Amino acid sequence: MRRPELTPRLRMVGEMVPAGARLADVGTDHAYLPAALLLEEKIPFAIAADLRRGPLDRARATVREYGLTEKVAFRLCDGLTGISPDETDAVVIAGMGGETIAAILKAAPWVCERGVPLIVDASQSAGIHPVSLRRWGAAYVAMPGHKGLYGPQGTGLLLCGEGRRPRALLEGGTGSLSRLQEMPDFLPDRLEAGTQNVHGAAGLLEGMRFVGRMGVERIARREGEVMAALAAGLKKKGGYQVFDGRSSVLSVVPQRTDPETLADRLAAKGVAVRAGLHCAPLAHVTAGTAETGTLRFSASLFNTAEEAEQVLEML
Repeated sequence: MRRPELTPRLRMVGEMVPAGARLADVGTDHAYLPAALLLEEKIPFAIAADLRRGPLDRARATVREYGLTEKVAFRLCDGLTGISPDETDAVVIAGMGGETIAAILKAAPWVCERGVPLIVDASQSAGIHPVSLRRWGAAYVAMPGHKGLYGPQGTGLLLCGEGRRPRALLEGGTGSLSRLQEMPDFLPDRLEAGTQNVHGAAGLLEGMRFVGRMGVERIARREGEVMAALAAGLKKKGGYQVFDGRSSVLSVVPQRTDPETLADRLAAKGVAVRAGLHCAPLAHVTAGTAETGTLRFSASLFNTAEEAEQVLEML
């Protein structure tokens, strides 16, 4: 039977879900992850939860398409508020900001109290919000190294809870137990196939040291000021659909041109932005921007509110 095609990120998340667990997928969008795991018979049941009706309707369509209607329940709710502790054995929260994740967990203390395996994608929050495997009670927390941690591209971190041994996504050539045909059963070797990116790891270490010296609160405050100034200015100017959240990323859709054209225009003036789907096509389906994409501004500790004002003058 045909199965949903998962991105490498979602495939890795799926590997971390314990076999036989009843899964709660928070922010499910299309429900591709629970559908794939059900079709693999890795899990017997899933709850697909989302704050908005549109993503939940798309999740229902996916479940119907793959004949899984008897194995998935749907909840229109904020985080885990519509899910009771006795309904799930594992929780996935992927692709949300750190403040959102923290709020979800604070409202559902039973996740930590009952030891429910929690898998967190901290892509947009690491480096600007405190990330704590122990405080969150998470089984795994994954994050890229090149965003808020100021590391090189091609680096990342996977925090593994006590006793957790995820299945390797790639295998071969660890160098530590070369006689074995399988990957070692200990970390980090189990997940480090082939020649290691030592230079990347060294750069990531220095980036993390920098974040530690500066402090995540200071970084978040500076980046928040820059994005707030930019968002407010764009709304005042008019002609832009602004998606402003609580992170260091601001996406906009210009009404009088397309994002790519505007990105090129800003690049010619020395402003580096990104246009397109930003490696998150399903998020754009949810936002209604799959056809156009968005123009994305990303702030760092090195940007200022004055620079945001200069960008506004260029638009």
